[in-house]
Formats: sequence, structure tokens, C-alpha cells
Amino acid sequence: MPVRTSVRPAAGAVGAALCASLLLSGCSSSGDGPGTGRAQDSPAAEDLNGDGYDDLVTVVRPGSRSGKAFPPERLVVVLGSAGGLHVPGATVHEAGFFGAPLRADLDGDGFTDLAVQRGDGGVGDGGAGKPVRTVVLRGGPHGPADPRPVGEEGFAAGAVGDFDCDGNPDLLDDGHGGRGDPAETVREPVPGAVLYGPFDEDGTPARTAPFTADLDGYASPRHTTTGDFDGDGCTDAVLQYYFDAEQDDSAPEGLRGFAVRSGGKGGLVPDEEAGGRLDSALAGTLGEDPAAAFSAGDADGDGIDDLFAGVPAPVDRQPQGGPEDPGSLRIVHGSRAGLGGGRPVTALDQAAPGVPGDPQGGDGFGAAALAGDVTGDGRPDLVVATPYKDRGSGRLTLLPGSADGIPDRYGPDAPQQPQAVDLDTPGVPGTHNPYGSDRFAPLGPLLDVDGDGHADVVASAPGHGRGRTGGFWVLRGTDDGLSTDDVRHFTPADLGIDLQVP
Repeated sequence: MPVRTSVRPAAGAVGAALCASLLLSGCSSSGDGPGTGRAQDSPAAEDLNGDGYDDLVTVVRPGSRSGKAFPPERLVVVLGSAGGLHVPGATVHEAGFFGAPLRADLDGDGFTDLAVQRGDGGVGDGGAGKPVRTVVLRGGPHGPADPRPVGEEGFAAGAVGDFDCDGNPDLLDDGHGGRGDPAETVREPVPGAVLYGPFDEDGTPARTAPFTADLDGYASPRHTTTGDFDGDGCTDAVLQYYFDAEQDDSAPEGLRGFAVRSGGKGGLVPDEEAGGRLDSALAGTLGEDPAAAFSAGDADGDGIDDLFAGVPAPVDRQPQGGPEDPGSLRIVHGSRAGLGGGRPVTALDQAAPGVPGDPQGGDGFGAAALAGDVTGDGRPDLVVATPYKDRGSGRLTLLPGSADGIPDRYGPDAPQQPQAVDLDTPGVPGTHNPYGSDRFAPLGPLLDVDGDGHADVVASAPGHGRGRTGGFWVLRGTDDGLSTDDVRHFTPADLGIDLQVP
């Protein structure tokens, strides 16, 4: 289904209404913990149990004291409630998960499900010598169930959306999946596939179709970003490639670093016009940078998704002999004419008027961009990650939206000013590592975990405590921006995860 930035009513009111009808089921909205939800006609992707509160899903990667064997990644689910994220009730699945969890109601039962890659039982390379498989955790009134396989062995779901516009979410393996380092060219393209929904209780799709997205038989995508970029209700896909044609004589001429596939009744089809506009908008800015970061969301509130394209390359990935780039973000706007067919590209960096930050080489501004209504004024705001700021300490920046979307500069008379938050911000628990490497940054998507009508930011710092403790910080959204007076902090240990396993 299309990725949208929606402004929802305060979930506290929704939760109260649910509890009124579910008292016999033990529903609670007192802040003591999550209540029992119910199926929704159009379940919000962020709410896994239908109780009106958004839920956190993330993958935690433990390290190894010995430096040899790495323990499997853990998939963590923390349900929201009137009191925010209920950490004591978190569910941890230990089975080698990796990749970004995908959210959608795959089986049409009114609850959002999770689809995620898992490193067992399949074929292909999961990035660390692990075979690839996709599993689904079906949502329900108490949260997601245990994982169950979906699709054939080797199917690696990397994107979700309603690609054939039939009202049912589909899963896409673009041919890269979990196979190896995404910063490497896939010179021997791997066939992909689309699993078309709805899925039955056993995870069987309605149908399966092949998907080929290689560049004239040369390279498969390294990443796929989905959204409804033309506002027709069908999910489109932006395919991002990495290659070095100048160093490879076998590369066909005229290769582009980006391609667009438009969704429709026949599924995803090439959109050369939109692809050309995207290539023109980003050529010379992103090139085929393996560290370039793409995401999608509605940044201007017109109901059509926009593409966020960042150049977050840290120092060790800067072009040899070239200047150290502090990072920048480009917003390629969606329109009825397709991606890039409407308003001009919005360019943002730390040197833009009103944007806080002292640009330094390798900061990584734009490594992630998340859209949501933090200030509760009905307009989308943008939260931008700068994970390598101050030698890897990290920072996040809130860019408030306006009537015309996210501005490229903020004057002194702007209704709301941008806000930067890091581990040195007063009120934020903990201090940054003086040697850097905390990588404090927001996790996506933005979530309203306490149901007050404001999107909240959950930030992580996997390198905090030199990687021995890690940590998560919940920054509440308010009318004035992100609150630093009541920041919630918890660690993987609070979730029952030992980061340093012998």
C-alpha cells in the first residue's frame, strides 16, 4: 500500500473508545501497559494490535566479545500505550533477523502484519553468510504472533505496497534482497519476484510473478523505495543502483543510477519519463554513491508521496582526493504528473539559513529523513539524521513544516524554528562517547506511541557505551517541537538482550 504521512486523531480518544467496548477483554488505557486491540477497516501501519497506539519494531544486532562468532540479530516489538512504549512487555524474537521490517495488513484481517528477512532456511547470502528467507508475524489484538515463512526459499522481501492497485498489499523481492554488501555491484543479476496479496493464514499469496529490474543484464538494484508518487492510489517503486561504469569496460553505455516503476492494474511497469526526471534532478548530486539513502513520505501535505534522497557519506566513503562532504538532502516532490513532474526539488543542508549545525566533512546529514506531524498542527514535519556528526556521535534535526511544505530556509519570523537534539542536549539522558561512534539517530517511521496526536521520535545509538550498552531514546512530540523535559531512555538490556555475547 502507498506510504503516506497521515494526520490521525489523538489515539488516546481512540483507545478510550476501544476500552469502553472491550472491558471484558482486559483492555487498559491507564498507562500500565498496552490494551487489547481490535480489527480495523483500514489499520494504520504503525499500530500492530489495533489499540490506537503506535508500536516500535526494530532489529538489534549484538556484538561478540571474542570477535569471532556473532550471535543472531533480534527482532524487537515494543507496544505503545497511553503511557508510551511498554518496555517490560517487549517481545524479542531470536532467529537471525536482518533488514528493515515491513508493515502492512497482508492477510486482510484488520491487523497490521510484519514481514522481515531472516537468516535461516533458504538460499542466497544474507550479508554475513546467512541464507535468506522471508517470514511474516501476523498482527492481532495482543500484538504480532510468532514468525511463519512466506514465499519460496530465497525470497527476500525488501519492499511492500499495493503494486497492482487491487487494495491488497504485495511483497517485492527486487533481486538484491539480503544478498551480500549493498555497497557492492550485483554484476550477476538475480531474478526477483512479487508476491501478490491477499495472503492466506499460511502465508500463501494469491499469486506470484517474476520481477526483473537489472540494467540491461548488468546490475540489480541495491535498494528499492516505495510510495504513491503520482497520487493514483497505486504504489510505485524507485530503484537505486550502484555501479562504477568508468572502471568496468563491461558496463553498457548510458546507464542511470535510478529507475522508476509505476504501479497499476498490471503491476509495476517502467516509467522512463519519471526515471529521466529523477536522474536529472539527482545527477551530479548523488551520482551512484553507495552510501546514498532513499526514503519516502508526504513532505508537503498534498497527499502525494515525495522522495527523500540523502548523501550521508562518512569520511571513509568520501571520493578519494575529493572534498569531505558534510551531507545534504534533496526532496524530489511527487505530483499527479509523477515523481519530479511538479514543484522544483527542495535542497537542504546544515548551511541553509536557520538550520542548526556546523557543517563538517563526513557528518552524514540526510542519512535518513522521516516525515510526520510532530507539532500537531496538521502539517508534516521532517526529522533528519546526521549520524556521523562530531566523529560519529550523531544528531537528529527537526525541520518544522509550513503551509507550503518543508522550506529550504527558516527566517527569524518563521512560526517554528528547526531543533537539533543529540546526547549533549540538556534533558537527554546520557552523554556522548568522547571518542565518537555513538551514531545517535532517529529510527523510522515516526510513531505516536502515547496517542496524544503528536508524532514522537524514537532514536537509537547502537555505539553508545562503546557498543556495550547501546540505547533507545523516546522524544515526545509537542506543539513546540520535541520535548527534552521527559525523555524516556532504555537499553537493549532492559529488553533482555545482552549485546556482548561471549
